[in-house]
Amino acid sequence: MEVQDKLLLEKRSEDLSIDELLYLAEKLTYVKAKRLREIFSIVIYAGLSIASVKPLLTFLPSAISAWTIFSIFFSMLVADFMSGLVHWTLDTWGSIDTPVLGKGVYVTFREHHIDPTSFTRRDFIVTWGDSCLVSLPFLAPVTYMLCSGDAEHGKMWYDVYLFLIAGIHFATSNNQFHKWAHTHSGNPRWVKWLQNYHLVLPKFQHHTHHVAPHTINYCIVTGWANYPLELINFWRNLEWIIERTTGYKPRVDDSKWAEKKRRYIQMKSNIPIEPKD
Repeated sequence: MEVQDKLLLEKRSEDLSIDELLYLAEKLTYVKAKRLREIFSIVIYAGLSIASVKPLLTFLPSAISAWTIFSIFFSMLVADFMSGLVHWTLDTWGSIDTPVLGKGVYVTFREHHIDPTSFTRRDFIVTWGDSCLVSLPFLAPVTYMLCSGDAEHGKMWYDVYLFLIAGIHFATSNNQFHKWAHTHSGNPRWVKWLQNYHLVLPKFQHHTHHVAPHTINYCIVTGWANYPLELINFWRNLEWIIERTTGYKPRVDDSKWAEKKRRYIQMKSNIPIEPKD
């Protein structure tokens, strides 16, 4: 890494400009060590996924029950909620200055609200690498238990294994579904069909999250969980509880970057910059 890049990494959040953040996010995406880790994670994840196919087919009941179908759809809902929980956490709490995760994770989340389509220009490895890495600690033990069990065990717990495996795969796919939701043109017809029938995150719903201040519709697998969560004001209530018990205010860092973006757009458009009320 070049000297100027190291100096950027040492800068605090408030000292970084929009251009520096965008540059840093792009630069960190293709660091060699990260690239190798992503490739390794994808290969191991694919191997475990292939290993789980045989027992799932072997233990498949002769008659598909309602519980089997329910386990798949419930796994999609749970995966959707978990994607929202992670998304909300990283949007709402912490900053680029957070130890360990700051320059590695928060940079890309802050970049995404400034340039939502940036990650659509990145390749398959970037899209899937980190998701596979995070999922490996969950997929590995489930695959081991599934493959090491006998036929009686596999058939007895089939719906549970199907729920776990499907849920992990849907959760791991969240970045790809998210990417499709930001792709303005070029999605295959079958992807558009899935989006239209709300089987993956639809564009129209996720667009509402990118209207400042980015406080709704965090779930990015199917978007199903967004409806009940917004109905009961789940995220605002959770933020209220956390703020009352810890004193930490939500979205402090993200709000600062939103203000920087506002000033940046005005400057680029030659609009006089006025202080925000």
